[in-house]
Amino acid sequence: MINKYLNGVKFIIFSILFLSFSSCKNENAKKSAPPAEEAAVKKEFSKEHLQLKANIDYLRLRDRPGEEGKVLEMLSKGDVVYELGEASDFTTGVKLRGIWFDDPWLKVETKNGIVGWVYGGGLSFKLDDRNKMANMLIRRRLKTLFGEKLAGSVLEYRKGYATAHTSSQFAAAYQTGASLRDSLVEIMHKKMAVEDYDKLPDLSWLKQAMPGYDVLLVAEGTLFHLFTNYNEMAKKARKTKGKEDDEFIELGRATYPVDSIESFFPGWILQMTDYGGCSELGSGIHNRLLDKMNKTLANSDLFEPAIEKEKAALMKDMTNPTMPYVHSKEKILAELDVILAADYGILTEEDKIALRTRRKMFEHPPANGIVVNCMTSYSGQVD
Repeated sequence: MINKYLNGVKFIIFSILFLSFSSCKNENAKKSAPPAEEAAVKKEFSKEHLQLKANIDYLRLRDRPGEEGKVLEMLSKGDVVYELGEASDFTTGVKLRGIWFDDPWLKVETKNGIVGWVYGGGLSFKLDDRNKMANMLIRRRLKTLFGEKLAGSVLEYRKGYATAHTSSQFAAAYQTGASLRDSLVEIMHKKMAVEDYDKLPDLSWLKQAMPGYDVLLVAEGTLFHLFTNYNEMAKKARKTKGKEDDEFIELGRATYPVDSIESFFPGWILQMTDYGGCSELGSGIHNRLLDKMNKTLANSDLFEPAIEKEKAALMKDMTNPTMPYVHSKEKILAELDVILAADYGILTEEDKIALRTRRKMFEHPPANGIVVNCMTSYSGQVD
């Protein structure tokens, strides 16, 4: 009888423990499982659905495409939506923060499940070559800003840059990009306005279309300009076969030592204003860069046009009759002597004659209209 009683107690205790354990398992399962809404979003929006972000405040989500559609929700800058694979069969011309867009309307869904239509120009996205919607939008924007021909050239450059696997392929892409940049910048200066410095347009799409370049403000923040980003190009060069492109990119980084991003003021110029500066001839940078150019070109002629262009700019700096100089005539003469003694192969006979002539002029700066020690007027100190 007692045994039956004890067995009954054991059974009850075991049942209680089992139920408690099961309850704990269920509770833990509830805690670890994502909410139904979140799970639905993850299931619905797989990789083929482009994630988009509003790049302006008060971006309207409407019940149908077009400005006449009923507003369902106002999106704030940074809000995420997902495209559902549909775009309007018409486009709308809209000026957003100083830039004209002619984008279609996209069918999207918000994270909280609201489906509607939003204007494409108000959205940012990561350019994925495998996504049709991303490619359609980037081509549309390039065409609106630069025209059909240049838009096609930009996309060809992007493809060539992405698929470059050797130094020679990278060199070809680099030359294409450098030439294309000049044409793009001319249009950017004319068609892209800075209307509000505190509310600048999102130009991440243009940077993605032109890999290796940054969009920066110039002319006291009034114009947009494309500059080579040698840090970004270095990442690409390291992945290619061959070292010629790596050496050339290192030359670019040495030319712009502050942040490795091209500017109107290379390392041999001390910028004083947005529009001018003083030459650093006498500091040794001219000689170091000529030496680096000479060695890079001696190893390979893949980047000869770009190196020759930089050499011409360096020569102009040393021989420009209107250029003021930071350092004293003694330091300037010393560096010119080193350069002439090195007899760099990159310098032509005309270059050497020009440098010898200029050296004689530096012996008597005032008499030849040359300003040295230009920092005196700014700091009161003489080099």
